[in-house]
Amino acid sequence: MRILVQEKMGSLLEVTPFGSIVTGLSLKYSDVDLYMQWDGKKRKSRTVLYNQINGFLRTATLFGDVVAIRSARVPIIRCKHMTTGLSTDINVSNPKSIYNSRFVTELISRDLRLKQLNLFLKIWAKKSKINGPACMTSYCLCVLIVYYLQQRGLLPSIKNLQSTRLPSNVWGVNYAYDLKNVPEISNDVNSFDLIRGFFKFYSTLDFESILISPYLGRALNRTLAFLGPHAFPDYYAQMDAIERFTGTRPERFQMQRTLCIQDPFELDHNVAKGVSKANLIYIQQCFTLAAEACDNAKNFVNTTMLYDYLLFGLLEKLEQNKLAKYTKLCLLDIPKHSHVLLPSTNDIKVLTRNVQMKILSNDKSIYAHWLTCQIETIKDVLSEIYELQMKVLHVSQKKEFPYYYMWQIGTTLDTWKDRNFNHVPGKSFYEHQRAQTDEFSSSRRSVKADMKGYFIMKAKQDMRELRLEVRSLPGDTITMTRNGNLIKLFKSLKNFLTHYSFAEKLSIWQILQPPMQDDDAYESSDMEKQSI
Repeated sequence: MRILVQEKMGSLLEVTPFGSIVTGLSLKYSDVDLYMQWDGKKRKSRTVLYNQINGFLRTATLFGDVVAIRSARVPIIRCKHMTTGLSTDINVSNPKSIYNSRFVTELISRDLRLKQLNLFLKIWAKKSKINGPACMTSYCLCVLIVYYLQQRGLLPSIKNLQSTRLPSNVWGVNYAYDLKNVPEISNDVNSFDLIRGFFKFYSTLDFESILISPYLGRALNRTLAFLGPHAFPDYYAQMDAIERFTGTRPERFQMQRTLCIQDPFELDHNVAKGVSKANLIYIQQCFTLAAEACDNAKNFVNTTMLYDYLLFGLLEKLEQNKLAKYTKLCLLDIPKHSHVLLPSTNDIKVLTRNVQMKILSNDKSIYAHWLTCQIETIKDVLSEIYELQMKVLHVSQKKEFPYYYMWQIGTTLDTWKDRNFNHVPGKSFYEHQRAQTDEFSSSRRSVKADMKGYFIMKAKQDMRELRLEVRSLPGDTITMTRNGNLIKLFKSLKNFLTHYSFAEKLSIWQILQPPMQDDDAYESSDMEKQSI
């Protein structure tokens, strides 16, 4: 990648790796994470850099499958190295992950047992399916390990580690620390002791009532943590520092989440914000069964056999009937195929600009505008781009999701196969997609696709995320398989939304009102009641 960048842009660009490739915790087929920035003398905008990198990667023979994911919390460009097949994520917006990676690297390099602890738990999390959508990220697991070490007295709080160093501020966040005076782990403690202790500690922790703060080295009561500047002065001081640097007040820590785990350095960031209620129950069961297995280590011939059970046998036990109620809850709460849209920083900037220019009304919140735009756009894309027949089943308020929409969808025309999501000069993205639909409509009429199912959109009260879901019709066991038409359509839709810029959505759609409330609700049909 560095060679390609130098060929295209000379020495104007700095390429810095971060993540597992730096920490030494990468597994087979782990992603390669890169941060790119102009060198110290260059002062062009990050948007210009993002577009330039996105542009030359699409013409590079060494890289393919280039996708610009602009809607993420930190927008990235994802591509694949064609020789090795490795996926690469490029970030030009936020350098903070570099400093998180440096801390983890230095911490685990102090003692081989810490690296073994981290590597085993990362593999265990993947085998146990704890990593994934609506579940934990690998970095979230690293933060849990840091907090566990603090509770064992093996690592001081981050605040303590910063107390002997001058601040090292990056965009208002202090990434200074000093590990030199951290006491060594006793020789009486082996890697298995650390692993067993991790499972035992988290198998009994009441996640839902606390905020885990590695910065403070302790847990806080959720209801009291952010009552005011006196409750957590360092958090509010950092919010002020970020605002001074960026000119924008950062969003508050997302406390109204199932699981609250504070980033060790970036105190407004909940690294577990994506974990759902159902998956927290599943995670707790994994911790409990792993702790039970470690406590009964004598039942295994040796430690190797125990490790083998934790990595492979544990999942089989989770699937047994005695845990069926937890599995059922997970399946009901989080369908197998879902996708979450979050407002990006760029989305908010575009909306704010439109409000300031009085294109949008200022009597609604920015997030109400964002949610309405996303919902109206997706409805149009499904009906006009994918030419689906859509029957409204439900539009109403529910306790957890006040904004809830459900349709029965169907078509006999395959409008998703081989769809091209590249941008074409002289055409808007929407126009290019519509032209492909017209072509499919004329060339594929004789081939029946037979796609049916349910499509759901739902959002919580704060309107800061929109969850998309697809479900099969009652009794249909084929359409939700990997090669089923409903799943192929859903994957195509996700690709479409990834490439469809928010600015273009706003240029096409005029937002009239926020999502429907009770007065506008439809009564649910018998079919909808049967499926929920």
